[in-house]
Amino acid sequence: MICVISLIVFGILGIFSASHRETAREAWDCIKSSAKNEPCDTGLDDRMRASAVGKALDVHPSLGRFLNRYFGPLSWIFLILLLLSGFLAFQGAYNLAVHGNCYGPDAEQPCTLDSLTDGADTKPINGTDTASTPEGGESGEETGLLGG
Repeated sequence: MICVISLIVFGILGIFSASHRETAREAWDCIKSSAKNEPCDTGLDDRMRASAVGKALDVHPSLGRFLNRYFGPLSWIFLILLLLSGFLAFQGAYNLAVHGNCYGPDAEQPCTLDSLTDGADTKPINGTDTASTPEGGESGEETGLLGG
């Protein structure tokens, strides 16, 4: 599982830094080997494990032993957390773009991402501005994310 995490993390870092692209390629090769039910022959998983355990041993020896013993299950936990947080971030960005609120169309609570719009009146992309008419009806004006 560390190869999947490495591919996601180093794939993103590789966009900005060429030094991480080789690690992303190794992670991709390791995932391809795992898909074929073959062992990872790049040694990436062993290097990542050794690096993490070595840094943990510097902090506290018992932490290093714990990490060495439970590295596999901890990798699964962190992979699930990475995918879940990515999904929730995408969902919040989608709701902000489509509904004008990062919690969904019927939410009354304020969005923590409202500060990103710099005070612009955020309205749904596909919705209409119903607050601009005195009767609260349809105004027929299509609005975008930044109110345009």
